Amino acid sequence: MRNLENNAGRCPGFSKCEQATHRCGKHCKTGTPNDAPPCWPDPTSAPYSAVRSDLEKQGYARFNLRNLKSDYAGALTKLRQAASEMPIDRTDGGAGRARLYGRFHLHPWAEIGSDLHPEPARHHEFNGQFGLEYTQPAAVNSVAGGKRRVFKTFDEQLYDNILLRDLIRNLFRSVPFDPDVKAGIFVVGVHLIKLSPTGACNAVASPDLVHRDGEPFTAGILIERINAKGGFNAITHTRWHDHRFDDVANKDVYDIFTLETPLEGYIVADSRVAHYVSPVASADPHLHSERTILLVDFTPSRPMIDMSGIA
Repeated sequence: MRNLENNAGRCPGFSKCEQATHRCGKHCKTGTPNDAPPCWPDPTSAPYSAVRSDLEKQGYARFNLRNLKSDYAGALTKLRQAASEMPIDRTDGGAGRARLYGRFHLHPWAEIGSDLHPEPARHHEFNGQFGLEYTQPAAVNSVAGGKRRVFKTFDEQLYDNILLRDLIRNLFRSVPFDPDVKAGIFVVGVHLIKLSPTGACNAVASPDLVHRDGEPFTAGILIERINAKGGFNAITHTRWHDHRFDDVANKDVYDIFTLETPLEGYIVADSRVAHYVSPVASADPHLHSERTILLVDFTPSRPMIDMSGIA
């Protein structure tokens, strides 16, 4: 099933494509209504094949779950409330960024309710902080530079959020892992990140570069957008990893779009594409502004065998 009503979900919508092209000097894709992002009518009967097909074909996919907002209204409100209370993330520079981090261990064979196991926070002797460590090698995130970072974690209520759990289950069905790998335990990382510009000061993502994440698949789902301008997403060729977006050749920009409505999202295959999010500014500098997104990544606990380069 395709969401034929949603034009705003595309690049960043028919009415905004020219604006995005003018703003960043890149060209975004257009298409017919049949090219609109797929939607999932409910968490148990979704057409996961549409997202999976796009991931296999082009290394990324876009989707819009806005028709589920009423079903998950309470859970969405709780995610927004948690975002309003998040600590500022000062681990690797940047400005106006707040974050919570969580990690599940997914048992695909288990029944719903017994399939997702949160990893508990712990005390880390190397810096005295309590939370979960999230470390990326410098080759993946040159801004963090391999620094060992500890983030404040989701609390029990947030880990139990039904929208969060159903998003994980639905997205997991869409990611094209080898069936044998997919039958094993997966580590699922979840980041709740809020970019909040203040006055004339923009809020900046980390890293503020075209990048890859290091996890095989990562999805981003919009939770809230208030009085915000900017914050567009771009999908590019992997050769531009760790480069400024302004330096990317037009031919290597595969898509540009802006997540405008809650539960609109995308998912990328880290081995196939790189991605970028631009700084967020206030549409009205006198009013509260934010762009809050939920990131969900999937990594198999059993190492995948890479035979590339082996004769």
